[in-house]
Amino acid sequence: MIIKWIVCEVEDEKKQAFSAAQEKWLEIKGAKGFLAQVGGWDLENQNVACIIAFWESRADLYSFMSNLHDKIFHGNNQVETYKSIQISHFYDRIEMRGSGESLLEAARLSKLLRIADCEAKPDRIAHFEKVQKEIWLPGMKDSNGMLGGVFSQDINQNNHYLVSTFWDTQENHSDYVKFKLPVFQKKADIKSDLLDITGRKVRLMDSWSIIK
Repeated sequence: MIIKWIVCEVEDEKKQAFSAAQEKWLEIKGAKGFLAQVGGWDLENQNVACIIAFWESRADLYSFMSNLHDKIFHGNNQVETYKSIQISHFYDRIEMRGSGESLLEAARLSKLLRIADCEAKPDRIAHFEKVQKEIWLPGMKDSNGMLGGVFSQDINQNNHYLVSTFWDTQENHSDYVKFKLPVFQKKADIKSDLLDITGRKVRLMDSWSIIK
């Protein structure tokens, strides 16, 4: 599976236009290999829009980009609605199980997407990946409100990772941050593994959601 992660900076006066354009991607649902696309506004920076999309394979995504993408993108005039855009591609390493039956169900039911964008120290990659399996996966699975997610690795930069988790409510995620996250961070020795980490809490917009 390939994950496409998009972060856009949007000025206040163009937020409504950006949202309207984002609602016009429904045609993507018929593309070969498409699984899901959801997004919304960063709770800590309301001028940042975040979209995450899941595809069965790299070939399917590239085929879409070469054929259908420009038709939709230029048709909804979205290029005029944002100030900047950053796009990254990752491949799935580990599916993170939660209370949802699948990743797609987690995306469908979620109200909050939590992103940890991580740059690991080159000599700590093995340890960073090990603690994902031994500490974070079982701990997250047992956390109330965590529906599911995926631990993924940049297709071009092997020490760049995206940890994406879907939550049923902001309140349950806040409880996790308060009571469980510090314990997991200490056990995993996260500070020794990472050069940098960027966290985002994205309030998902139902009108942007497209699920296969």
